[in-house]
Amino acid sequence: VLPSAYQSAGVVAISRGVSGLGLFAAIYFLFLSLTPSKYRGRQFPKWPGALFTTLWWMAVTLALPPLLASLFRYDATYGSLAGVMIALFFFYLVGLGMVIGAELNAALVEVEDLGHDAIGRVDDIVVGNDKTGE
Repeated sequence: VLPSAYQSAGVVAISRGVSGLGLFAAIYFLFLSLTPSKYRGRQFPKWPGALFTTLWWMAVTLALPPLLASLFRYDATYGSLAGVMIALFFFYLVGLGMVIGAELNAALVEVEDLGHDAIGRVDDIVVGNDKTGE
């Protein structure tokens, strides 16, 4: 109906894609630089956590404004501090995504020192037969 609206939607989609790629690169290099040097090799991928964090961040950015507008009334509760509370909530959600992405990377690492995956270490411990108390 409105050709300029379609053109604007295309520009918005391209800008979100470019900013998403920039965000992915920044988070990837952040994870790479904060990883201990022992686990920086190619056999320890950093991209799954960076990809999850990027998708999480973009989903929070897209979903938070309509959610706040329709469900919550921060201005009635917090008054002039509503903007600060919304920013803190946004930073909390983004930080949660960063932690989940870093944990995903850590879970995908096979620890050579232990000889098995880092997930389920407790399951691999063999407990001897102790018949005390019978």
